[in-house]
Amino acid sequence: MIAEVLNHYFPGWEAPEGDEYDGWISCGCPVHDDDNPSASVSYEVDGFRCHGCGYSGDYIKIIEREEGCGFVEALATCLLYTSDAADDLLCVD
Repeated sequence: MIAEVLNHYFPGWEAPEGDEYDGWISCGCPVHDDDNPSASVSYEVDGFRCHGCGYSGDYIKIIEREEGCGFVEALATCLLYTSDAADDLLCVD
């Protein structure tokens, strides 16, 4: 779910694959220009963190931050990701 959420809010970000270190995979940060992988993503805990800019969170926290909404609204948005209509309903300007 974390990869789908990051891809939605940061088009062009590529979900990393590769060796894990304690469940985390190194990757570039979608929030800032990142020549070297300064971030990590965990599919195990559905979390993301950047050691460069400090952007981090699970998919609920990322939706809350990017949508400017609370927990309940973010949870409802998560439910939309499981629906075929998610692409039509979720728009980011």
